Amino acid sequence: MNKALATHPTRDRWAPGAGGMMFHSIVPHPSDPKQMWLGASAIGVFYTDDAGACWTPRNKHVRADFLPTPIPEVGQCVHKLVTDPAIPGRLYQQNHRGMYRSDDGGQDWIDLGDGKLPRRFGFPMVAHPAKSGTIWITPQHSDMQRFMIDGKMCVYKSTDGGETWQEKRSDLPQEGAFVSVLREAMCVDGCDPC
Repeated sequence: MNKALATHPTRDRWAPGAGGMMFHSIVPHPSDPKQMWLGASAIGVFYTDDAGACWTPRNKHVRADFLPTPIPEVGQCVHKLVTDPAIPGRLYQQNHRGMYRSDDGGQDWIDLGDGKLPRRFGFPMVAHPAKSGTIWITPQHSDMQRFMIDGKMCVYKSTDGGETWQEKRSDLPQEGAFVSVLREAMCVDGCDPC
């Protein structure tokens, strides 16, 4: 592990999630190799602008209402973190408690799912490799019931950075699909059309 992360001042507040303690989402800045974001289960998002010599938590306004402080400095359970291909500093995260977007490199997060999506919980998320604002997610029933809502497979797509969502069910199982899609089990190709 990176020494600056291993000795971070918030380290004593980190706790392993159900899958253990890991930084699973590594998001490099598209043009500056010294900038990077990391997403970690039960820890949150961290940012560096000096190639990993120092790290800053970037979790403002991200819910962790399973903790005593519902919006702590660290402790958010990031399930997946991706970047927008055309807007440096625009990030998206699928979190244990919702879907979020940041337009300023993670300094602040906007809740995209409240009332717009059927559930707040899910794992995977992908961004279109060329079309800014186009993202896909697969919400799940809940953190205690990690399967497709009502046993019907559905992918949600947004083309406006998560402001609105469209259900995509065509050719997906709509009966008995009590399955889960985990963070790395969803991908997107670079073809045009995608």
